[in-house]
Amino acid sequence: MLIALVLFSVGTEGQTLALAGIQQSVFSSYDYLGVIQPLSGSRLGSGVYLQAFASYLRYRYTGSLDNSSTLVRARVPGFLVGAGYAFAVDKLQLNFSGGLEYQYFSLTPALPSGGPYRSTVSFVPQIQFHLPLPGQTYLSGIASYVIDQHAYWARLRFALPLFHSIFVGPEFVPSGGNTYRIRQYGGFLDIALPEGWAISADGGLQHQNGLPNVGYAALSVSKVF
Repeated sequence: MLIALVLFSVGTEGQTLALAGIQQSVFSSYDYLGVIQPLSGSRLGSGVYLQAFASYLRYRYTGSLDNSSTLVRARVPGFLVGAGYAFAVDKLQLNFSGGLEYQYFSLTPALPSGGPYRSTVSFVPQIQFHLPLPGQTYLSGIASYVIDQHAYWARLRFALPLFHSIFVGPEFVPSGGNTYRIRQYGGFLDIALPEGWAISADGGLQHQNGLPNVGYAALSVSKVF
């Protein structure tokens, strides 16, 4: 995801950010589509903003059915609305946000605990940071937590300039919840394009408890209006 890349690039007042992305591996996938709108007197990267995101998460985990282990497939559409505040402390840029997220869980096979379908509404706090370093490098991170699901997602990146508007580097992406734990080790490529467009691609190795190691790949795009 390249939310941090664009949010920490301070724009003009009233700009709107639209973004979409996909991530795919053998055992999980995640798709999202969202919009971020600064309030009056604010701008992207500085001040107060509103946000709305639609998402679709799919993953697998090893569960228990009839006293035996079975591979469970979960499909989770969701929708989040919230607000955030971006500001700077010297060179360190920070972004705090929170929102209410509705998720609808469908499990195959249907496990007895909780049934195959369950709707939840959770508060989701999130923090992002962006720290410029010497030589046009930077360190960035993002972390969020779904309180009702006890689920978390985070990402840490170290970026190296390849060209004027192209950055590459390593990334570490841990995530997990009540039934799964995932660690991703990979690299990324961020490209800022003309007319307010940006694109980000990343990929690497994904390790999930109870399942074989597999590769993952992701692509996201954004547009500032």
